[in-house]
Amino acid sequence: MEKSASKFNGSAWGLLGMSLLAELISILTFGIATPWAVCMMYNWYIKYTVIDGKQLYFTGKGGELFGSYIIWFLLSVITLGI
Repeated sequence: MEKSASKFNGSAWGLLGMSLLAELISILTFGIATPWAVCMMYNWYIKYTVIDGKQLYFTGKGGELFGSYIIWFLLSVITLGI
């Protein structure tokens, strides 16, 4: 079995900057924009990741994740209410 070559081309400063920006977005919007911040972080990670010489790409959108967050929240409220 052949070992796959993967590498990450991002910098530590870039990761720190994106993390701080995502946290700032989440805090300033009281958590409402957290799905967009999460997608922004995943997009950054994947943009700088190469596996077997192939560049990865991320197609998620914050709006799609926001819809899932609403459903998860409602299901949690129902579950805790039981």
